[in-house]
Amino acid sequence: MRMFVFFIAAISQILLYTVFRDWILDVPEAFARGPEDRAYLEGLVIFHIATVLIVAGVLIWRRRTA
Repeated sequence: MRMFVFFIAAISQILLYTVFRDWILDVPEAFARGPEDRAYLEGLVIFHIATVLIVAGVLIWRRRTA
């Protein structure tokens, strides 16, 4: 169950930072995000994708060796 929740959380973050990126960055001018914030979001996407791949790889490896 914990792994299911982990994957749902990670995938939802990936979707939020990619598909719904314009929705996050569409704020009034006073709260506009700079290029460094956009780069930070890209870093979060890479982190979440790498984490999902690593965890999935470990789970597959554990099942094959068990």
